[in-house]
Amino acid sequence: MAEFAVVENGVVTNVIVAESRAIAEELTGKTCIEYTDANPAEIGGTYDSSKSKFVGVQPFASWVLNSNDVWQPPVAMPTDGKPYKWDEETKVWVLLS
Repeated sequence: MAEFAVVENGVVTNVIVAESRAIAEELTGKTCIEYTDANPAEIGGTYDSSKSKFVGVQPFASWVLNSNDVWQPPVAMPTDGKPYKWDEETKVWVLLS
């Protein structure tokens, strides 16, 4: 068994488990691309066929893709080991209490 992303117009619309790509495509009637833990698919994310790579959903409007196709915030998260969450309205990391 393998995991497949159902891809429509470059967007991952579903994920399924099937014995083969042919079976996955027969079941869904759509293009299916196998994914792995090293190249995970996420519903709502995209598939870049030129790179054979899945890209996750943009977490916030202010975040941009870096050269490795990883979403990056406009300000790096502090590295002091404390828990933070991103505040999109103020564009800063907020310490969780």
